[in-house]
Amino acid sequence: MEVLNRFLKWVEQQQLLTPLHDSVGNRTSLYVDDLVLFVVPNVRDLQVIKAVLTIFGLASGLFSNLDKSVASPLHCSENDIAKVRDILSCRIEDLPCRYLGAPLSVRRLKRSDEQPLIDEVAARIPKWKGNMLNVAGRTTLVKATMSAIPTHMSIVLCLSPWAIESIDKLRRAFIWCGSDKVLGGKCKVAWETVCRPRDLGGLDVSDLRRAGIALQAAIVFMLGNGESTFFWTDRWLDGRNIEDAAPAVFAAVKARKRRATIAEALHNNAWIRHITGPLTMQGTETMNHILLGCPFSREVWEAWFRKLHLQYTVVVQDEPAIPWWLRCRKALSKQLHRGFDSLFFLIGWSIWKERNARTFNGVSTSAARLEVSIQEEADAWCMAGYKHLGALMASI
Repeated sequence: MEVLNRFLKWVEQQQLLTPLHDSVGNRTSLYVDDLVLFVVPNVRDLQVIKAVLTIFGLASGLFSNLDKSVASPLHCSENDIAKVRDILSCRIEDLPCRYLGAPLSVRRLKRSDEQPLIDEVAARIPKWKGNMLNVAGRTTLVKATMSAIPTHMSIVLCLSPWAIESIDKLRRAFIWCGSDKVLGGKCKVAWETVCRPRDLGGLDVSDLRRAGIALQAAIVFMLGNGESTFFWTDRWLDGRNIEDAAPAVFAAVKARKRRATIAEALHNNAWIRHITGPLTMQGTETMNHILLGCPFSREVWEAWFRKLHLQYTVVVQDEPAIPWWLRCRKALSKQLHRGFDSLFFLIGWSIWKERNARTFNGVSTSAARLEVSIQEEADAWCMAGYKHLGALMASI
């Protein structure tokens, strides 16, 4: 699909297509096999687009099925629509159109356009299981599923207050009653309090309105053509520069190469050739080293194994992580094996996050603090209803 994108750009550079208004930043948007293309509805442009798709299909074997394609007119006359129908032979549908699962429109969406999202959230409510979970378990389920479903659409557009309130009603009802409806008297605290972080007395359930603002603000910052921003020294990576994000890589770049712009560095991946110095790390950073080999990881494992009365299970020099895990679980009774498997992956995941925090953020945590963090996470899993891990934690 990148070839098709380059082909369309070349056609535009050859002035075979009518230029678009300056307000349209890009003519095309490609993701996997989905293509959105802005075209002026005149005979020449439509024939050029059809020829481009045909040539690309003959060259790659990936033919566009125009019968399944959709044209959505923007300020077009009936004559323009007739040209599109005659030349491209595709369906004509008014906005909003759906792209990557999100409805796109130049006007405010109707409630009927947002209703499928609300229905999708409601469909994730396990009504027959709701009463079998406690509040902690239902809260975990709400954060993991019902609060995650609107994220994709919130990146693309602002959900209306009606849609947000409808989703909040479903989330509120499931947390307090385990169903899709709830009376005000059964809500123990205000919804604004529920959406606060835990350290402020809430349940850390996402506020959809604020989350939508944050998601859209994250993509407002644009680099333009990259010709005025330095690749190695400017803060273009979520407010950080390369030196902050990857200091070892930055140190391996010569000073004169650090003046390269983003456009220069990304052209043919030139930034890779800028790295000429040594990339050093403390030891060979393999997965076995991260999980078992480094002293910090061993300290975390030993602390937990003392709790499980497995302190005599030591790590043999250069022993791979998976055989070591299987050897350790044999030291426990069979009914605790599945709980130990969960704990093993929880500790490994926590060590991996600690490694990333030290590498990319320059933030470190002591082994004792990480042990407490793992304990808190394990307790949350147990409250969410994972009985196997709960049985293992009860044996400590």
